[in-house]
Amino acid sequence: MIPVHKKAADLVKKDFKTGNFGLYFNKYVNLSQKGNEAFKIGDNEINAWLDKYNDLKQTAKALLEQRHHDQADFLQNMQAKGFETVVVTAILISPMMVGMGESHPSENGLLFDRNMGILYIPAGSIKGLARLSHVVRNVLQDENGNWKPEDEIAKLLTTTGNELDESRPETNIPLMFGLGGDKDARRGGVVFLDAFPKSLPTMKVEIMNPHYPDYYKTQKRGPTEDQDPNPIKFLAVDQGTQFIFRAVVTDKKHGKDIRKLLESAIEQALTMEGVGAKTAVGYGRFSIDAIENGGK
Repeated sequence: MIPVHKKAADLVKKDFKTGNFGLYFNKYVNLSQKGNEAFKIGDNEINAWLDKYNDLKQTAKALLEQRHHDQADFLQNMQAKGFETVVVTAILISPMMVGMGESHPSENGLLFDRNMGILYIPAGSIKGLARLSHVVRNVLQDENGNWKPEDEIAKLLTTTGNELDESRPETNIPLMFGLGGDKDARRGGVVFLDAFPKSLPTMKVEIMNPHYPDYYKTQKRGPTEDQDPNPIKFLAVDQGTQFIFRAVVTDKKHGKDIRKLLESAIEQALTMEGVGAKTAVGYGRFSIDAIENGGK
């Protein structure tokens, strides 16, 4: 069963070779039902999505090229006005899923650009990863990657000693990423742009295999070895895909210093932390191709 109007379903069933795959993935889902059981995703739906992605992705080629052109022009214009810019080109060395928590009937969503239907990494996620990486690599660790002495770290903690005092200027957190709160709120000195694949990415089918389905579903049984594994397939961006990360340092006074810290934070975030879901098991890792200060 396709949960859309019959005329729309019939239209899609025809020679549907152009269109937005993001809309197809989120709206056109084949559901099956046995008896009084709840509706579920068809067994072969994941492969059908992959086939349809390969059919539709060429639709986005010109749009993706234009998006990169627009972002590069924006950076060039900002450079011409005296602002520092950062361009990081990185290549995936493991599969990546972004937006897995997005609402979707398969419970494994993906985040696609609204207009292109191409998976991308939103600016907010990049900012969060860079911020985390900066705190660990540039605030809590020394230049050799060793943890700073406890007495030095203690000076950076709140009065309760339970967490980092992000308002302290020596952390550079307010300078780079801004500071929340009603009293001391300030805007950060960096504007992050959404990151897009350099060219049309290859998608692939990945699998996770929970070994204790009865334990996870009902918790009426323990995680015993007599339970049948429950393979779950999902789509991911294949390794080998290049992404371009762009940012502008809007604080002219500290521009060069912020740019140096920002380049380090982004590099460490991509290579050490990972992007998207399942990073704890190695997904979403990049290697750096180039770090540049420029537009095109």
